[in-house]
Amino acid sequence: MIRRLGFVFVFLICLPAFSWATSTYSDYSLGEKTPIVTEGFLNNNNGWSVGRFGKGCRSASIENGVYRIQSHCDKEYPEFWIGSVVIDEGRDFEIETRVRFVKGDSNGFYGLTWGSGIARDDKGPYRYRFGLSSNGKYTIDEYSGRWEDKKKWTKSDLIKKSAFNLLTIRKVKTDYHFFINKKYVHTSSFEPFYGPRVGFQVGQNSIIEIDKLSVSYLASSSPHLYSEYSNAQKELLFKDDFKINAKKWAEGTFGNESRRAVVKNGVYELSSLKPDSYPLFWNNGIDIDGDRDFEIEAKIRFVKGVDNNANSIFWGGGVVDESRSFYRHYFGFSGNGQFLIGSYEDGWKREKHWTETPLLDRKWYNTYTIRKVGLNVFYYINKQWVYTGQYQPFFGKRVGFRVNEKSTINVDYLKISYLKELNPQSPPEIILTEPRMARALKPVQKNSLMISGVVRDKDGIKSVSVNGRWVTIDGSGAFSNRLALSFGENEVVIRAEDQRGRVATKRFSVIRGTGSKVQKRGDRLALVIGNSNYRHAGKLSNSINDARAMKGALEALGFKVLKYEDCDQKTMKQAIDEFGRKLKTCDVGLFYYAGHGVQVKGSNYLLPADAKLESENDVEYDSVRADRVLAKMEGASSKTNIVILDACRDNPFEKSWHRGAKGGGLAFMDAPSGSLIAYATAPGRIAMDGEGSNGLYTSAILKHIQTPGITIEQMFKRVRATLAAQGGGQVPWESTSLRGDFYFVNQTP
Repeated sequence: MIRRLGFVFVFLICLPAFSWATSTYSDYSLGEKTPIVTEGFLNNNNGWSVGRFGKGCRSASIENGVYRIQSHCDKEYPEFWIGSVVIDEGRDFEIETRVRFVKGDSNGFYGLTWGSGIARDDKGPYRYRFGLSSNGKYTIDEYSGRWEDKKKWTKSDLIKKSAFNLLTIRKVKTDYHFFINKKYVHTSSFEPFYGPRVGFQVGQNSIIEIDKLSVSYLASSSPHLYSEYSNAQKELLFKDDFKINAKKWAEGTFGNESRRAVVKNGVYELSSLKPDSYPLFWNNGIDIDGDRDFEIEAKIRFVKGVDNNANSIFWGGGVVDESRSFYRHYFGFSGNGQFLIGSYEDGWKREKHWTETPLLDRKWYNTYTIRKVGLNVFYYINKQWVYTGQYQPFFGKRVGFRVNEKSTINVDYLKISYLKELNPQSPPEIILTEPRMARALKPVQKNSLMISGVVRDKDGIKSVSVNGRWVTIDGSGAFSNRLALSFGENEVVIRAEDQRGRVATKRFSVIRGTGSKVQKRGDRLALVIGNSNYRHAGKLSNSINDARAMKGALEALGFKVLKYEDCDQKTMKQAIDEFGRKLKTCDVGLFYYAGHGVQVKGSNYLLPADAKLESENDVEYDSVRADRVLAKMEGASSKTNIVILDACRDNPFEKSWHRGAKGGGLAFMDAPSGSLIAYATAPGRIAMDGEGSNGLYTSAILKHIQTPGITIEQMFKRVRATLAAQGGGQVPWESTSLRGDFYFVNQTP
């Protein structure tokens, strides 16, 4: 049920229009955000500071999807940031993070800093801050040689004292809007940045944790106008003005006399006759193609009855089974002047909560319009925009109406139309100015390449990316980005999206010379994992060094490499699953693992850095099965798959297991068709970690992997010969079922 909000109604209509439209967290859907930075702290790809430094007064670590930062000293308020987050300050944007206070100074600041630049004095860089204290207060301030409060310390019940708090900053037009846990708290004027840093600050002798940071551009603050589409730009799919019941809507009294419907005098009158009865009336033959843009519009009047719950227009319904009601989207309204938006599937899911609006006429007809345009859905009341949501696909052919208990509504008309593209001939145009495109780009010897160009579109450009990284564009559509090059073939993909969701791409390849020709083939993808710093076992000297060296070698051979270090179990599984998904578009897949591995009951397991195996029964639940990788490779149907396991060291948990569980090395695994599995030593035997910067096995691979003109089997024979010459009895082993010859590098021309 809805509480009556008459006093809020008076307050809202007295506010300036922009404040009412931008001080609600739900005003922007995911579909209206273009990511600049998305950080989940599953790895340290963004280069956050980790370790202990600053004369021992500050430390930081990334573990289990959490960035943990700490001040160890009095009067020490350290900051940790990403060095360069380029935000176009002329555009609307959002910065959002989740942060938790762990322990320390209850009065101290902890939270978000942004717009930070180079230090101007001994008190640190000029910057802005939005943060909390553990005693339940928040503040917003600026440092520009001296501290200036934008919002003094203020007590708030919105702050969770022992859990993560969501902090959101939105720049919309000329103002900042601040939210705590999705609730609006403050508005202030936007001021230009001092620099490109975005990060966090912790109070003296305190610890905080962060598990999310995102920076995004926001879609245009002004929503699509109702008048944007004329009648000539609509292709009518369905229309009923209820002069007669030609569309065969339900009529009569039914449902144990709990509901009634009648078509008369150009109106479809719908009634609920009893308490706790919320009848639905629909037409079951309206098949809307959800891949096209469309509009649903109805003119409805609340006549009488209970005025504090939902009547609605709904669409996309079909019976799931006999025990479950059907799924549907709805645009609802009440007799007391409020609206809501959501969906239903075994329960109500509200996307836009009850909101009072002066747009609703409580005594007469109101026009409700739903428009799906691209990735968004726009909602209007009496031809005025009220909300934008992210488009969600639907099933079923039902479009209809719901009536509140003991209430009556009249429907004057229902119209459904497809919307024609306003500029159907004009997706974004990408004009590349550098490098200059000829029939083919010549091989280059540089380690980077400048990518420059101009993007044009009549509807306005929403975003431009180069190889998945968003780049800044100026008012003319010009962009530039310096792209790092790996040895071998580098694919460059420029992607542009306009404000209506239309996308254009431009692709080309650049070869960075290696002195010998990399075997031409489809895409090569590698997943490299190195685990050294085991939390509950001994540290391995070389695993991370091995992983880093293999990454460089594979990139020089034309592989795109996904690299992870010191992974917990969840991260390892996610990395393998991501590898499997991306491998579906590649010809060659390679998995390299350096770290602890054990066999239990004939199965091989790779040990995450957080493994704590008190008995062999824990292995299945706290480790990662090696054949998970094989299954992902086989499912991807790539032509050639290679698995290299430098993981046959002593079991670090063996002493705590019962005697029968003891046994070193890995078990033999059959290589599926089209694959090769390489072990650092023979099945059941132990490999050595090595005394240099790399392990013995990986050192030998690095020595031979770039040799031109030898097959992969010949390469591993040379690895075996190298280890034999060093003594120690370590004999590498391979299992292969390759269907043809594979060369890391072709014969030098």
